[in-house]
Amino acid sequence: MCTLEIISPAAASAPLRPERVECRTLPIGNAIPELDGLRGIAILLVMACHLPLAFHAVKSALSVGWVGVDLFFVLSGFLITNILLDSKGRQHPFRNFYARRILRIWPLYFLYLAFVFLCVRSIIPDSVKLWPFALFVQNSVYRWDVGPFLQPTWSLAVEEQFYLLWPLVILQFSRKIAMGVAAACFAFSPFIRAVVFSHASFAFLSFNTLVRLDSIALGCLIAILLQSDYLNRGNIRWLAVGMLLLGSTGFGICISEPAIDQRAYALKYTFIALFFGGAILTALLGVQEGLWRNLLRWSVLRYCGRISFALYLFNMGAIRICYGNHMTALVSRIKVPAAFVGMPNIILAWLLTFLAATLSWYWLESPILKLKAHFR
Repeated sequence: MCTLEIISPAAASAPLRPERVECRTLPIGNAIPELDGLRGIAILLVMACHLPLAFHAVKSALSVGWVGVDLFFVLSGFLITNILLDSKGRQHPFRNFYARRILRIWPLYFLYLAFVFLCVRSIIPDSVKLWPFALFVQNSVYRWDVGPFLQPTWSLAVEEQFYLLWPLVILQFSRKIAMGVAAACFAFSPFIRAVVFSHASFAFLSFNTLVRLDSIALGCLIAILLQSDYLNRGNIRWLAVGMLLLGSTGFGICISEPAIDQRAYALKYTFIALFFGGAILTALLGVQEGLWRNLLRWSVLRYCGRISFALYLFNMGAIRICYGNHMTALVSRIKVPAAFVGMPNIILAWLLTFLAATLSWYWLESPILKLKAHFR
């Protein structure tokens, strides 16, 4: 257990020594409203990135929304590591972890794969097979033309591959060793990106697990640090500010390069991870009230975060359906100004995505997640 130095608001101006209180393992999942809000921000960034807008300036601004995937990675590493640290010393920790992971991911994922390969197979490239997706290795098999229905699944493959081994590190070794492994993974990915930059395909540099570990590893590292004796509240606040500044400045420099630069490409994901790591720390340990905290607790944003898994899977497919020939012909009957042509398709795609995700949450995911209670 770690200890945090906390000064009560009433005594903030008094010249007293800070009270040291025990810091329990951080709550996980929906127990932290702010993390649902961060998930909501992540999924809305990703969905905005996919919008086929006609306005070039707006489309360019929203195109950076792909960073939402990295926010998902950092959050995932943070939450999964907290779960594992909390289960250390309990009975059947490996069985419980993998059972809970399967219950969260597999039902919706494999039902979605069944829908794609049975119902919309005709619009998937002929070269795309089911087995890489069933084994979660699609991010290493394809180079990367799998169609809009299957393209989002690469990030699930990255996570599932990482979580094959990470529980072993956390549950079988000390926190110091786990911290070293997480730090090594954080440094390993940008190094690999720099080494293979001139020789690897764009798909490898963007989707392969080896080059996308830094975001997940940073989330893991943050979780371990928060349950160690290395940090107090003041240190954490300075760490959060430093990560936000370094991450935003570094990423800004990387994307401002006039051409694709080897160092910029190697480091941009790392800077993104640092920024989102700082955002998580700020959400968890910042002031009790404020604009940022209130935004993350906004019910609409939290709901988006709650159904974000289904939104992530369905979004690109819904856009493909709503921009199909028959749907476009139907929507074209709606009279809109020339500058807003295509906007009804976008609205319809988002409505379809949110409707399908809501049905998935209440009829499939939520009932299945109740089974997690048997694996604590």
